[in-house]
Amino acid sequence: MMPPRHPYAPPGPNSAIPKSRPNYTKLDLIKYDTPHLGPRIQLMLSQLEFKLNVEKQYLKGIEKMVQLYQMEGDRKSRADAAGRRIESTQKIQILKQALKRYEDLHIDMESAADAPDDDSINTPNMRKPLTGQLSIRILAVKDVDHASTSRFARGPETFVAVKVEDNVVARTKTSRVDKWEAESHSINVDKANEIELTVYDKPSDHPLPIGLLWIRISDIVEEMRRKRIEAEINNSGWVSADRMGDGGMSPPQQFAIPSQPTQFGVPPQAV
Repeated sequence: MMPPRHPYAPPGPNSAIPKSRPNYTKLDLIKYDTPHLGPRIQLMLSQLEFKLNVEKQYLKGIEKMVQLYQMEGDRKSRADAAGRRIESTQKIQILKQALKRYEDLHIDMESAADAPDDDSINTPNMRKPLTGQLSIRILAVKDVDHASTSRFARGPETFVAVKVEDNVVARTKTSRVDKWEAESHSINVDKANEIELTVYDKPSDHPLPIGLLWIRISDIVEEMRRKRIEAEINNSGWVSADRMGDGGMSPPQQFAIPSQPTQFGVPPQAV
C-alpha cells in the first residue's frame, strides 16, 4: 500500500477530484435569466421531445372525434373538436420550432452530464400529485412570435391561460403590449403534477397558442422549501462552506480559530 500523500501534493494521474454539485433545480433552469445554459438546453430538449409526442397522440384522438361527430351529425360537438384540432396543430408547430431552435444550439455535454437529476433532489413525496392552493402572478411575456394580422391592423390581443390537468383554471385579460397589471390568481389544485401556461393571440374568433410553459408543482414546493431553509440559516448566523471559500467570509465567533494554538497536557519543558 502506498503511503498517504502530503495534503498539498499534486494528485496522482488516476486520482479523481470530486466536483461540487451544481446548486440548481429544474425550476431554476426554466427561468428566463438562468446562467446554466448547458443543463437548460439538455432539459428543454428532453421536455420538448416528450411534449411533442404527447401532443401528436392527442391530435390523433381529436381527429377521430371530429370524424365520429361528423358521422353522428352532432354539429356542436364537431365544431368544438375542430377548434381543439386547430389549437393542437398550432401547438405541434410551436413545439417543433422550439425543438429545432434548441437542437441548433451548442451544448457542453460534459457540464450537462454533471447536472443532477431533479428527482434525486426532491424528496419522494414531492414527486407525487399534490393538493393545495397555488398563488400565481403574471407580469409579462417576452420573445414570442405573434400571430400575423393584416398590414394596417393593430397588433393582436394577447392573453395567458393557466391550465391544471388540461383544464383552464385562470386567464388574464387581453393585452396588446405583452404586459399585465394586477393579474394575481389563487388556484385550487387537487392531486395535480404540473401547471401549463399557454399564451394565446386572438387575431380572429379562434385564439391561437403562441407560447407554452410547463411548471412542475413539486419544483415550486422545492423552491419554497430551499428559500425557507436559506432564510433560517441566514437568520441563525450560519454560513455555508462554499460561501466562506468564495467570499473570504470568516466563520461565526463561536467557531473562530484562536490565534494561539491550544495546548493539551504538560508542556515539554516542565519537569
